[in-house]
Amino acid sequence: MSKIKGFSLVELMIVLAIAGILISAVLPAFRGVVANNRITTQTNLLLASLNLARTESVKRNNTVAVCKSSSGTACTSAAAGWEAGWMIFSDNDNDATVDVGETIVHVQGAIDGVTIRPLTAAFSDAFFYRADGSSSDTDTFNFCPDDGTTAYARKVFVSRMKPRSSLFDDGDTCP
Repeated sequence: MSKIKGFSLVELMIVLAIAGILISAVLPAFRGVVANNRITTQTNLLLASLNLARTESVKRNNTVAVCKSSSGTACTSAAAGWEAGWMIFSDNDNDATVDVGETIVHVQGAIDGVTIRPLTAAFSDAFFYRADGSSSDTDTFNFCPDDGTTAYARKVFVSRMKPRSSLFDDGDTCP
């Protein structure tokens, strides 16, 4: 007579109960990891765009504009923040308007779940990288989750040269 091997229903229920307890303990921490990774990715999108604009300005030996754009074909000042999207283009006449003969280099569409605001009016709608790779001004972009918490918020510093990012400091606030 052969013996049947396997799990009993009671053993299976105990394993499922233990697994449920472990998952409920780990889930809140996992949400934090997801929120942190999401805002880091969104911050890196802007950093990559800024580095591209800087590189293009040097490569083209010309001014390159970075501006808010919800359409991807023209700059806009109507959007409250940069989360509506942005574009990079070669701006021959430094007017932050895409004219005939000016090349659109990159378009970034809208980003959900985050608010992106510059700290000052310097970058409220657009700014430029000059032919030497320096920016037209300095400012800081704040990346805040839509819920307004600062636990995972980040900021992107745009200096005269290379942009960089960091976590929020204790005194920083989200809009």
